[in-house]
Amino acid sequence: LVRVNPNKAAEVRIQEGLIPAIRESGDRRQLSAFLTARHNIDVADALGNPARVFSGNKTRAEFVQMLQDQEARLGVAAFGKVWQAAKDVDTFVDSLRQRLVDSGVWSEDLADTLRAKYPHYVPTKILDYMDQGEGAIPPGRKIGLSDQGLKRFTEEGTAREREDPLASVVRMAYEVEKRVGKNDAFNAFVKLR
Repeated sequence: LVRVNPNKAAEVRIQEGLIPAIRESGDRRQLSAFLTARHNIDVADALGNPARVFSGNKTRAEFVQMLQDQEARLGVAAFGKVWQAAKDVDTFVDSLRQRLVDSGVWSEDLADTLRAKYPHYVPTKILDYMDQGEGAIPPGRKIGLSDQGLKRFTEEGTAREREDPLASVVRMAYEVEKRVGKNDAFNAFVKLR
């Protein structure tokens, strides 16, 4: 475990897979807004709740309108760059999901289900929840290899402020590499035994 360097692996993946997409977009803020809107639309659809509340107290209909306004405001060429960059972010996130499958953290069925349900997934980190020691182990809990890093979306949602989706994807890359490193090390010990 000491030799496993998940941070360096995540950094390389981010440099090769995510940074080019951000640059390609031409405007990181527009890309973040696009990713947020598209993901929130997916969540509302997957939960069957178009009235679900998201950050900024917005609903699915407002995010659909936001995407239409963004396309009209940016024009075809600039919006096309943002759209293509978002597709590249999808590819990057999907590669992280596949890393979890290849390492045995997730089953192929779980990954396929999540891809079908949330094709434009970006992690959602609610900022005021992060102050409650996220990442820290609560008293009485242990680090386990059975943790898949998944959390359920609530039906009602929240209007609380969320972290920038690109920052959340970067965080996801580091978390995935840590989980993969732990699982690979554990599997190596099992194989040796």
